[in-house]
Amino acid sequence: MEAVTTRYAWGARPYLGFNYLSPVPMCRALIDLELMTSEDVAWVDALHETCREQITEELLMAAAVKGRNGAAGAEDDAKAAKEWLLTATEPLRGAAQCTQKRGQLWLKRVAAAAAVVALGCAVARRSK
Repeated sequence: MEAVTTRYAWGARPYLGFNYLSPVPMCRALIDLELMTSEDVAWVDALHETCREQITEELLMAAAVKGRNGAAGAEDDAKAAKEWLLTATEPLRGAAQCTQKRGQLWLKRVAAAAAVVALGCAVARRSK
């Protein structure tokens, strides 16, 4: 935990925030960009940048050597791990697109909800 600056104040005591202990990128398959704001995208991009900074080539090599119980083939494993890391931590697509798509998705959901309400009202009138 660490002291963080927020827009809220609570006397002289700072708010505390969590610091990530394990620099692991988020799985892109589980990220739905259509639901993300530009702030969300920026947060994920910053997390991925931290992963790139903290996971060094030496760390990847050490993990590869340990995983193989020796250096044979470890360089290839470390190279493949670095390529994966660079791909997994690439910035997400443009924030403006995400905000625009989020708005479009919201409008679709509102329209769908209105259709359900209208259908419910029509069914209720017929049943009277």
